[in-house]
Amino acid sequence: MKNLIFAALLAALFISCKKEAGPQGPSGANGTNGNANVKSNQYTVSWTQSFPGYYCTIYDPNITQAIVDSGAVEVYMQNSPGWNALPLTITYTATITSVYTPVHYLGQIIIWKFDTDDTQTSDDGPTTFKVVCIASGIQQIHPNVNWNKYEDVRTTFNLSD
Repeated sequence: MKNLIFAALLAALFISCKKEAGPQGPSGANGTNGNANVKSNQYTVSWTQSFPGYYCTIYDPNITQAIVDSGAVEVYMQNSPGWNALPLTITYTATITSVYTPVHYLGQIIIWKFDTDDTQTSDDGPTTFKVVCIASGIQQIHPNVNWNKYEDVRTTFNLSD
């Protein structure tokens, strides 16, 4: 009987345990905005032609090997009046649509832009992006965050603009 009571207490202890996110740390150096679990930077870039499209490269020191291996990188493009999550498709006319696709690697992101009409894509000129690096497990701890809306991410993690 004592073993049964001990087992029930032990089971209750483990079932009631819940993993919590650690405390938020101070903002990082070099303009990094965020905390120990979520870091954000803003970049304004120019595009490089690569027929039939364009690309830009963003170097971000927050894209560490740990982020590449088990974290996440969210990229948002400034598009009046707010921010749009990438990948993003923007329809201009019935026949022309631009597609923006990010690919991240250790320390960098390459964003590709192509138009769907198979002609040379136009240069957007200077474009501003926000890059948000998210430590492993944070998205599971915050299941109600809409990661496609920068405003939700900014509010949840106290990111400043």
